[in-house]
Amino acid sequence: MRILVVGQSVKDIYLQITGDFLRDENNIPHLDLAFDGTERPLLRRTAVKSGSSIAAEVLHRLGHQVDYLDDNFLAHRYILNNGENSVVLAGSQEQVFWQQPAEKPDVIYVDNADLLSNSDLQKIAKYAEQNNVIFCGYGGKTPTTATLWQSSDFAQKLALNRLEISIHDLIYGTNLEFAKAGVETRKNLTTLANSALFGAWLLGYGTVDCVALTKAMIENSTLTHTPRLAELRDLLPDLRRQVSVIGPELAQTAQRILSRGILAADESGGSIAKKFATMNIPDDAEHRRDYRNIFIGTPELTQYVGAVIMFDETTAQLADNGQNFTDFLNRQGIVAGVKVDQGLVDLYKNSADPAKQAEKLTQGLDGLPARLADYRSRGLRFAKWRAAFFVGDGTPSAKAIDENCKTLAQYALDCQSADIVPIVEPELVHDGNYSIEQCTEITEKILIKLFAYLQEYKVDLSATILKTNMILAGKKHKKPSTPEQVGKATADLLKKVVPREIAGVVFLSGGQTPEQATANLKAVWSHAPFLWPITFSFARALQDPAIVAWQGDNKNLQKARKAFLKRLIANSR
Repeated sequence: MRILVVGQSVKDIYLQITGDFLRDENNIPHLDLAFDGTERPLLRRTAVKSGSSIAAEVLHRLGHQVDYLDDNFLAHRYILNNGENSVVLAGSQEQVFWQQPAEKPDVIYVDNADLLSNSDLQKIAKYAEQNNVIFCGYGGKTPTTATLWQSSDFAQKLALNRLEISIHDLIYGTNLEFAKAGVETRKNLTTLANSALFGAWLLGYGTVDCVALTKAMIENSTLTHTPRLAELRDLLPDLRRQVSVIGPELAQTAQRILSRGILAADESGGSIAKKFATMNIPDDAEHRRDYRNIFIGTPELTQYVGAVIMFDETTAQLADNGQNFTDFLNRQGIVAGVKVDQGLVDLYKNSADPAKQAEKLTQGLDGLPARLADYRSRGLRFAKWRAAFFVGDGTPSAKAIDENCKTLAQYALDCQSADIVPIVEPELVHDGNYSIEQCTEITEKILIKLFAYLQEYKVDLSATILKTNMILAGKKHKKPSTPEQVGKATADLLKKVVPREIAGVVFLSGGQTPEQATANLKAVWSHAPFLWPITFSFARALQDPAIVAWQGDNKNLQKARKAFLKRLIANSR
């Protein structure tokens, strides 16, 4: 996202002010700290920046590429860093100007257009129109600027859903009262719109979502003040649930993914390290690339696999022809996806209770919208998030189920907001001592809670894939489940609790041998028809025989691919 800031700062739209105020020789309150936290003498102007330069610096530090167009004048504006994104500003207004940027930005933000000449305002409007740039900001009260803003698109004909929202529709044509605020309605609404728009971008929402959220904020808000970024972080997810911007293309992508099986080549760095250690294979980037290349580079892959889930590192590694694996898969018509969760953490911190120690929560929501936007720009079209549930004495608890299912729903919403298909994976971990009946009971509770949250968060099920465990006894249970038992129990439960709207259901193979996973999958298939497509999303059940054949030596590549292909054929209908 490239943002061009013209004029004064965005002020308190996205900034949280903390600390004790000092006053300078003109009695102007300020906090005299630099971004690096270094204290500056009170009256030294080394910490003073103009408004736009502060906005540019803040946006830059939040990961956005920003061009700064402004005179290098001094204003009474001071910088504060409190460990987050904080600036306190106060002071004068100066004349600013427009200069056409060298590279086209995605957004032009004009703060206080009254400070710009009519000529500059017309140039900005013309540039935004000709280059399909979003044009926003506070237009001021003069007839010239008011007319300009009324005739300018707040969002220029976004192709994804043809949103055309004018500043007039949002601001001048809205009759909202802010009685408690004691400020002019038009100005307050403009600030509120800008705060929602910029806050959504800074929190990682995509362009289409940002505009929809801004419109919804204006239409529905009861705020009597400009929200801080921390407040927007809480407000926007709730607002997003009320705004649907999901197009039919996402559901079509989900069906492409489900057209054949899914290869789960997304083992984390820790999992790969353990696997390599058992076979004395060096755990370095080169060997990890070679390992992934066994599977992704198998010529027959397209016959049996419609999608591949990759680990982050793998998405940018190179296939034998020099393309990165993402582009390599896309060019073959295989949908490229990525694991986006960041592993398990303790649900109960520092607990001495063994049962609570077994309870885990999957992390990774922080910064997820921005990561998803990056993946989308690189050609990845779906993501996966795993929540793990461990069976023990009283576990998984109601809290573990609730927290993980809520997180899965938020992840799914973030995915669809970024135009990415989510795979939601609630896994009842097979390495346990529990019966097939216990597995049925616990999995049912998990799925019911998951779909309740998906519905509450207004996730589009037609563009959502469920990845789940089969119903079978735990690996340590004294009575292993037969394929016939697994097939019937799994089919019965899914038909009972999975909504017909879901795009499809895929199965994980965790903890099962390759042969066991295949036999159980075929047993489930025998209970067709289902209301949705079902297929496999296997990792170890497809890859374990291949790594045994490979042994970390590319001289064994063809032997490894032959073993992999054998498992693909065995698991295909």
